[in-house]
Amino acid sequence: MIPAPRHITARDGARIGYRMSGDGPPVVLLHGLAQTSAIWWENGVAPALAPDFCVIAPDTRGHGASDRPRDPQGYGTRLVHDILDVIDAEAAAPARLVGFSMGADLALRLAADHPGHAAGTLLIGSGWSSADLRDVYLAIALGLAARPPEPDRHDAEALLALAEAMDAILGLPEQAVSGIAGPVAGIIGAADPERPFAEKLVALRPDFTLTLLPGLAHEESCRAPELPALVRAFAARP
Repeated sequence: MIPAPRHITARDGARIGYRMSGDGPPVVLLHGLAQTSAIWWENGVAPALAPDFCVIAPDTRGHGASDRPRDPQGYGTRLVHDILDVIDAEAAAPARLVGFSMGADLALRLAADHPGHAAGTLLIGSGWSSADLRDVYLAIALGLAARPPEPDRHDAEALLALAEAMDAILGLPEQAVSGIAGPVAGIIGAADPERPFAEKLVALRPDFTLTLLPGLAHEESCRAPELPALVRAFAARP
C-alpha cells in the first residue's frame, strides 16, 4: 500500500508533500521529472527498504502533493532546500540519498553542497550531468505540455518553470564532485543516453561503483526487477 502524503512548510513558505514508511536509518528517495514519490512503492524499492530503514520520499515542487509554482524563481536550488527541510523534519541523522534521473541530479547537488545531510549517494539513470542537460529538461517539459494533463502527477507549466531553472542544479565543478563524502554509486541502463554522465564519475572517483543494467533505456531502469535489491544493498553499505 502506498502511504498517504504528509506535508511540511518549506523555508520559503511552499507546501511540500512527502511519503514515509519503515523505521531505522533514513534513506531519501528522489523521483524523476514528471513522476511522484509513489513511484518508489510502485517499483518495489520502498517496500524492500522499509523493514530496516526509514524511507522518506518527497514530491519535488511541481509534482504530486507539493506546491506547483509557475515562475522559474520558485525552483533552482529551492528544490534542494526542500529536501533538506524534509530531512530536518523527519530524520535525526544524515540520510542515504537515492535519486532517479532528475532525482539523481538533485541528490548529487545536495551531497556536494550540504555534506552534513548526506551519508551516501546512489545515482540511478544519471550521473555527473553537464549544464547543457537543461536543454533536455526543457524539451521533455515542452513535450509533456503538449499531452493531456495529468493533474495528480504534475503541472505542465510548473515543469517548464522547473526546467528553465535547472542550470542552478546541473554542471557541478570537478572539485565539488570529487570532494563528496561517503559512498557514491550508480545504476544505469546500458542503452541509457545519460550513461556517459555516469561513466565520467568512474574516471573521477576511484571509489565510484557503477552497475549496468543490460539492454535497458533511461525510463526502464527505474522499474528494473533487480532495482529494489540493488538499492537495499547500497543502503546497507557501511
